[in-house]
Amino acid sequence: MRRLVLGVIALVLFAGGVIALIAVGGADRDGGTAASISIRAGVLLGAIWLAMPQLSRIVERSPPWLLGSIGVGFLMLIVRPRLITYVLPLFGVLLLIQFVGRFIRPLAKPPARTAGKRGLPREKPKHSA
Repeated sequence: MRRLVLGVIALVLFAGGVIALIAVGGADRDGGTAASISIRAGVLLGAIWLAMPQLSRIVERSPPWLLGSIGVGFLMLIVRPRLITYVLPLFGVLLLIQFVGRFIRPLAKPPARTAGKRGLPREKPKHSA
């Protein structure tokens, strides 16, 4: 449902921006800037709409601390772009730790066997009446 809504919003923004840009003739003072922003937002949301299944899988498989640190890092870059020299190597270290952690985790123990002989389930005795 979310993907459908995102696709509809992307389509509406893109189509509305194109129609507005054609209507104003591209003049900035008449709303051409708003129309171009609408087109760009529609294209961006359309790209997110296309990548939604892959993004959902990444979010499900990643730990919350990694996603939170990436979000905080992006906010830091938005506020202070010169911090990229510090934030980018930190991202690399975090991703390396996550990658290595997948290989050194202990393996899960197999479930205990509760079956009878040869792995077949035990049958309950039948009572004759």
